[in-house]
Amino acid sequence: MNHLTPPTPDSDAFQASYDQAIHHRDQNAGVARPHALRALDAALDLNDPHRTVLALNVLGVIESRLMHHQEALTRFSVALTLAREHRDLDGQARVLNNLALTKLAYGDEQGAFEDLRAADDLLRDHDGIVRDTILVNLAYHANALGHHKDALHHLHVLEETLHARGDTDPNMRGYLLANRLRALVGQFEDATSRGRTEQATQDLRDARTTRSALLTTLATQEDRVLATLAWHAIAGLERAQQHLKAALNAARRAVRMSRASGDRGLEGVAVADLARSYAALGDRQRATEQYHAARTLFEQHGARRDVLNLLAELSDLHERSGDHREALRVHKELLALTIEQLEAHARHRAVMQDLNAEADRIRAEVNALRDRNALLNLQAERYAFQARHDPLTGIMNRRGAEDVLATLPATTPSALALVDVDHFKRVNDTYAHATGDAVLVRVAHALQSAIRAGDTVARYGGEEFLLILPGTAHPEADILCERLRAHIETLELTDLGADLRVTVSIGCASGQGDPAALLNLADDLLYTAKHDGRNRVVARPLLPSTTPEIP
Repeated sequence: MNHLTPPTPDSDAFQASYDQAIHHRDQNAGVARPHALRALDAALDLNDPHRTVLALNVLGVIESRLMHHQEALTRFSVALTLAREHRDLDGQARVLNNLALTKLAYGDEQGAFEDLRAADDLLRDHDGIVRDTILVNLAYHANALGHHKDALHHLHVLEETLHARGDTDPNMRGYLLANRLRALVGQFEDATSRGRTEQATQDLRDARTTRSALLTTLATQEDRVLATLAWHAIAGLERAQQHLKAALNAARRAVRMSRASGDRGLEGVAVADLARSYAALGDRQRATEQYHAARTLFEQHGARRDVLNLLAELSDLHERSGDHREALRVHKELLALTIEQLEAHARHRAVMQDLNAEADRIRAEVNALRDRNALLNLQAERYAFQARHDPLTGIMNRRGAEDVLATLPATTPSALALVDVDHFKRVNDTYAHATGDAVLVRVAHALQSAIRAGDTVARYGGEEFLLILPGTAHPEADILCERLRAHIETLELTDLGADLRVTVSIGCASGQGDPAALLNLADDLLYTAKHDGRNRVVARPLLPSTTPEIP
């Protein structure tokens, strides 16, 4: 799917707003949100599905940052539906990636994993930065859950992909190495705790080699996000080796880099790591201060799962220090927040339940109901792409057609044609309304596939369609409509019903001037076509209006 289009004032407006939304997204979601909304409006004005997907995607991330998780899921759902409708694999993968991160933030770890795997499956045969990012996030997710072997597998796939296409981008390699270091440190700690000395020795050796490569890569990069993750991973390695002062220094560097990046959620990760380093040194007071600072950052960022993890660590710190009363207090708070989180998680799933037959697949039910409800909500809010499109046939609706009519130039000829499915009530009565709907879809798609580039077909109401043919005069419009009529007459519909066939009557008006006058004439001509026996085209140019001279 080609998304490259020439720049226009509207596309420039979209890009400017979109770039601002991306810039402020992680620093101040409240500032970013108006930019994202303006980008969405511009994308809808452009009638550009891919840009609409991008705008909804970043808006979903921002809603999540603001802890509006239900709204975030709604934005992502509509974006995903639109991307699927237009076979936009890149858009689908981007949305699934951010949807997964949102689910992970509020604790739906299984849903996050499934979305990341779905995104990876979509782009398995496609190279590029989007799939690279998804593989990195799969590794990050696996590390966060303690599945370090899975993380290393995803990173191995990424490394092979980069090698196969000759990609030497040091930035992506830096993310690969930072996540690999975290995975190796995790494996080292697991092997050590289980008494697997040989495995622990190998993991530690590999981790040290990875750290050296990571530091070499960092020396050539100015990516502060990468630097934060790198020093975060290095701090973990130093703690695992009991190099506690080195771990503290690495954690401090991670905090400095995170603050320079402006990403508050990332700063929370770094500050939490600083707390762990103080805790490892036995400095309970400073560790507690940093845990509370990290909690504030995570709460501002909507990262509920990270808040719960912090409280568990803080309770453990107090217990190790012998302050059982404070440990119990924090543990009670952790329990209360966990229950609250589970209830909130259940509400998220309950609101978006689907009528899907697979009752044991909750996520599938959530996705289906979210697709349906989100599209309706988006239409009511004017964010809906469906505001200009007919939900049954997928083609433009009356509102969309009116928007196009408003853009017709008054100084050049255009043609408008009203197309009516003949005896449509008989189809409904004979074959049932479901078959009637299927017939409308077939007719709509047949018209859509047969018109020229620049022409528009819209469902104007019931079984009536409107063709907008800019720059088309009589008799060219007459010839085109006759071709469309003949095309509909030959549609193969026997799979919908035995002996089922349909024809259309068309009234076509052409000329310059007011589109309303053309539309009125087309309506009159359609009436004539139906009155004269149907299955025919009646076309006529609009006569210029004359005003009698005053004597």
